Amino acid sequence: MSLFGSIVRMVSPGMLATVAARLGAHAPFDALDAGALGALAESVEIRYAEAGELLFREGTSPEGHAFQVQKGSIALERGFDEDADAEPVLVALADEGDLVGFRAHLAKRSYAATATTREPSLLYVMPVAALDALMEGNPALAGRLAATFAADAPLRGEALASAVRHSRVSRPPPRGSVPPGRSSQPPSPLPALSLFDETRNIEPIRDLVTCPPEASVAEAARAMAARNVGSILVLDDGRRPIGILTDSDLRKRVVAAERVPATTAVSEVMSAPVTTAPEGESLARVLERLLGRRLKHLVLTEDGTPSTAVTGVLSEHDLLTAHGNLPTVVLSDLRRARDRPALRRARDRGEALLQQYLDAEISMALIASMATAMNDRLIRRALALATAADAEAHPEPLPAFAWLSLGSEGRGEQLLRTDQDNALVYADPAEAVDAAARKTRFLALGEHVVSTLDAAGFVRCPGNIMGSNPELCLSLTEWKEKLGTLIRVPEPMALMEASIFFDLRYAGGDATLPAALRVHVHEETREAPRFLSFLARNALQNPPPLSFFRGFMVERSGTHEDRFDVKARAMMPLADAARVLAVDAALEEVGTAARFRALGARERKNADLYEEAALAYELLMRLRARSGLAQGDSGRFLEIEAMGKLQRQALRSTFAVIDDVLTVLMARYRTDLLR
Repeated sequence: MSLFGSIVRMVSPGMLATVAARLGAHAPFDALDAGALGALAESVEIRYAEAGELLFREGTSPEGHAFQVQKGSIALERGFDEDADAEPVLVALADEGDLVGFRAHLAKRSYAATATTREPSLLYVMPVAALDALMEGNPALAGRLAATFAADAPLRGEALASAVRHSRVSRPPPRGSVPPGRSSQPPSPLPALSLFDETRNIEPIRDLVTCPPEASVAEAARAMAARNVGSILVLDDGRRPIGILTDSDLRKRVVAAERVPATTAVSEVMSAPVTTAPEGESLARVLERLLGRRLKHLVLTEDGTPSTAVTGVLSEHDLLTAHGNLPTVVLSDLRRARDRPALRRARDRGEALLQQYLDAEISMALIASMATAMNDRLIRRALALATAADAEAHPEPLPAFAWLSLGSEGRGEQLLRTDQDNALVYADPAEAVDAAARKTRFLALGEHVVSTLDAAGFVRCPGNIMGSNPELCLSLTEWKEKLGTLIRVPEPMALMEASIFFDLRYAGGDATLPAALRVHVHEETREAPRFLSFLARNALQNPPPLSFFRGFMVERSGTHEDRFDVKARAMMPLADAARVLAVDAALEEVGTAARFRALGARERKNADLYEEAALAYELLMRLRARSGLAQGDSGRFLEIEAMGKLQRQALRSTFAVIDDVLTVLMARYRTDLLR
């Protein structure tokens, strides 16, 4: 085995131009301009290597150069020993365009694998100093460069975070395809998304209408009317925010309430506490806060906390009137919709906006917040239409109830319009004789909501997991009994089918009912510790495909032949694991990434792994959404050949993260001991 192949140093302008062009054909160098490519090309040496040549050894310190494969391939193996009988473990095979050997230099650690050429290869040898200089002059390139390692190891940490931001699916949708559940008419065009640069901000309101907490409701209302505004900020003596009084507060807590005089202090009826942010908050971050928490106002203070003076206010109304292509516009259209066709048109527009967010590489947290806010607003309008129809048929008021989102929508992860997963819970009837009539009434309401959602593009669930199903349209007591039985007597098959009920999220109606269900689940879980082991065992039924090499474990037959099932093989193991850990920790968070990050704050020893799990799940969500929009379907089955090398590599890297998370699950809940 030779340590050296023949080396060619470039001397002619023509050769330099050829090298620059070939460098620019692969990520991350495709983002460089001609000048930067030319400078990098001047530092490159060309190596022609025979099969079996050693480039570097596992455990040795990084050398002063890295290799980009132009032709051929490089095998990266662990446990490589020429004098031993044991076979090394192949961890990766770098082929055309891959960069090898730079990751160890960047991480300041030894090589994690031994690199040898698998076949006769043409390599570009680059000084690491030249790559360092490129990153210093181009911060955006630094993240992309870290994410393109073909690697001595799978992408983890910052490299995985960069891959999440740059996960594009390159193939356009087939001509004439119409995604299921979407209109055949193109949505109205949206303006360019240049304003969604995450560094961009919006000018807040500075001329504020304020009052002290001891001011009367009448005084506050007069001040609001004089300035023709819909809210007044309540400040203490140091101009620190302690609450906000809105038109909605006045209607619900003063006008509609009994025996609340106009002399009542504002502090008795205001909304508190307020949500604060620092000056200069980016537009993307403002949207994430407003959408994720269903806020109408964001109060800016000197340091971003309520303990310093107010400097301004941002409102949903300001965003809506300032920009026409924000999700607030879609939310407004959904709120005003009077029939099913109007809801459909508004949600079509929202999906077009989602496509633009993905193209602009906006953070997944913001994209998920946007999609969830639109879905929730759609559900609430569907509920409003259903309750109006119920009022026409029944003179007596509708009893308290709540609509529950389950599964991916319950976790706030339903980016595309896939099938429905929902349920309905209603207040217990006062008399047993009323039970049948009450159930019949709510089943009719559930059917009205389900059919409205279907008309808006969310097709009916094939498994009938919907609020129109008598088994999922239950009183609070019936729901407690159903979930309690699952926890106390965890029959494996029933648990597998019912796991989505542990992702339930309030979507509309009376919020106290789902809150009571969550408390009940936590109490029952504490009394039945073996339940978590059974839930963990179910989570281990979909292990990641870790044994592949070059290719992926794809479907072998049927409609989705040769495609990769990203839901079953990658997303479900992470979502299931996060659910078990979240139920055990009694977390309020329901989103998979949010659950992992909350767990990381509690378990410092696993904090890095949980952050990587959150990043991996966000990457998978983005890949699935892009695939669905490109292919006109749910995005579940990825067309691997349509993905770029970086995306394929990043997808592979999530499997190592999943494996580590499932290892934690097996060790913690001793699933091997279950019988």
